[in-house]
Amino acid sequence: VEEHENAIATAKEAITTLTEEIATLERGIKELDKSVVEATEQRKAENVEYKELMASDSAAKELLNFAKNRLNQFYNPKLFKAAPKRELSESE
Repeated sequence: VEEHENAIATAKEAITTLTEEIATLERGIKELDKSVVEATEQRKAENVEYKELMASDSAAKELLNFAKNRLNQFYNPKLFKAAPKRELSESE
């Protein structure tokens, strides 16, 4: 009888320990999920910012190339590239 009581007490202690470990792991998982959500939001915001930066950079490069070509028209005509003439449609 005493052996069974000792075995039951040991099993109860093991159950209590495992229950505490499970609760700790569940808290850790919830914290990890929260940090993943925050990191995802941050990456999305950074991606939007990056796309805006790339768009403005490409617009700036285009403007610089236009200005460079315009300067070539006067200072270095050999390098000047005339803008292609576009045909107007009937509505224009």
